[in-house]
Amino acid sequence: MVRSFLHPLFATIGFLLIAVPVATPSPALSDAQGQFYSAFDDDPSRAQQFFIRGLTSNELGDTEQAIHLFDRALQYAPNAPAILSAMADAQAEAEDLSAAVRYARQARAEAPENRHYHEQLAALQRDADRPEETLETYDRLVEEFSGATDSRLDRARLLVEMDQTERALEEYEIVRQEMGRSPQLEIEMLQLYRSVDDNEGIRRSLESLVEMRPEENIFRLLLSQHYEDTDDRDAAIDLYERILHLHPEDLDAALELAALYREEGDEARADSLLDASVSEEASLDQLVNRAESMLERDTPSSADIRSAEDLLERTLDINEEHQEAAALLGSLRYEQGQFGEAATLLKEALEDDADSAERWFQAAAAHLQSDRPRQAAEIAEEGLDQFPQHLSLVRVAAYALTEINENESAIDRFEEAIALLDEAAPGAAVEAERADYKASLGLLYNRIEEVEASDEYYQRVLDIDPEHDMALNNYAYSLAERDKKLDKALEMAEQAVDLDSSNASYLDTLGWVHYKRGNLEAAEKWVKRSLDTGEASPTVYEHYGDIHEAMGDLETAQQYWREALERDPDRTHLEEKLDMSPQ
Repeated sequence: MVRSFLHPLFATIGFLLIAVPVATPSPALSDAQGQFYSAFDDDPSRAQQFFIRGLTSNELGDTEQAIHLFDRALQYAPNAPAILSAMADAQAEAEDLSAAVRYARQARAEAPENRHYHEQLAALQRDADRPEETLETYDRLVEEFSGATDSRLDRARLLVEMDQTERALEEYEIVRQEMGRSPQLEIEMLQLYRSVDDNEGIRRSLESLVEMRPEENIFRLLLSQHYEDTDDRDAAIDLYERILHLHPEDLDAALELAALYREEGDEARADSLLDASVSEEASLDQLVNRAESMLERDTPSSADIRSAEDLLERTLDINEEHQEAAALLGSLRYEQGQFGEAATLLKEALEDDADSAERWFQAAAAHLQSDRPRQAAEIAEEGLDQFPQHLSLVRVAAYALTEINENESAIDRFEEAIALLDEAAPGAAVEAERADYKASLGLLYNRIEEVEASDEYYQRVLDIDPEHDMALNNYAYSLAERDKKLDKALEMAEQAVDLDSSNASYLDTLGWVHYKRGNLEAAEKWVKRSLDTGEASPTVYEHYGDIHEAMGDLETAQQYWREALERDPDRTHLEEKLDMSPQ
């Protein structure tokens, strides 16, 4: 006959079995007990003994001995689901998940009506990283057992891991109906709604979280931001105002609300709110971080930009040495084309933090763009001491050195830039940049009177890009100045003007080539067009004077020579022209 579980062994080890799932008096495990006994063969007491000893060994941490004892028990009761289940747990403890899944599957097969064995199998399959098998087990479990809401939730979480987001959301929504709302459930659903851009779902979950956790302001802020993102400004404004009523010290809410007021065109209200919220006691880093987040949006609105400017300016009013604020505002001014202010701000930022190559580049480029090439060159060269071979810094150094006529140094930097480009991935943009550098080298070699090298560089550019307008113009001008290949010079100058008909330098070159060829009427026409652009250099004024001198109009010649000298007092040779001309 089958002996009771009140075996004498329980007198000494019964307390250990209380924590063992098989001995827990749940309905599922009560069924397991019955299945355990019914599975015994002709000598069930031996199976029972080995089973109990295996449970004890497992509880004491001797997994190897537990597996050995469960194996002995199975020799006497090979179909006992309780022993198979215990063996599955022991194999999992021994990190043999393949064996664990096999025994758990056998346990379920012997007692499919017992929900515990389904749940155990699903958990072990999941630990063994068998998502498809795990999903099949959950599907069967949820289908066969009513009220298996916990398993449905586990299935939903598994579907998320399997990137089956839409089905996972369906499961979560059923769980919500069966279990009711809970903060954890809403947070998990919120993440899913965001992943599929379900704005209505995001709104529902956030509104639920605000209701369930009224003491946590973060959910109000997230909901307000969501209202903003979905263009429900009225709802966003209303919620931010409520947040500030409850938490008047909340600077983030004040900053968001001020930005919304600006978007609504209410600048005065925005300024008033910021005046009340931002003080010398305010966290300046918080203001700067908020400004940075506004500027880093995919497409910052004009209101975002105005708000960011305001915050950065307020920060610098409170602490003019705040380098992050100076750097951000300097970068913004650079992008807005306000290079003078950008140069000053970025230079100040560098004095406190010189660890950003991009900041060095922007500071140098801003100085170059604001007609301060010498300072640009100095900043770029100092940046290159810290960030050698940084292409952007090499490039701005090369152009700045060109502007201040440090020609040989500029040549070195352009050649370095070309070498760095050779290491870059090939592409149209890289080739265009390389052509620009070679065209600049043509100009620089011409300046130091190495005309053969100059012509070679220009020709290399045109071999690659026959429509490189700067190379066409500069090569044409160089030939004209040397009275060489004037037919070729005329062809290139005309092509350059065709490519950019409003460029004052190109128009002047075409006129000058005509002058060199003795075609004074054409020369006068094209140089006059250059002057009419309003962007003509002192050289153009001098050329126009020279043309009129050749045409016998000395009065007009003197007028334009004087104009050229006034624009560039270093052109002392013009004084000689004026002295030699009849007064």
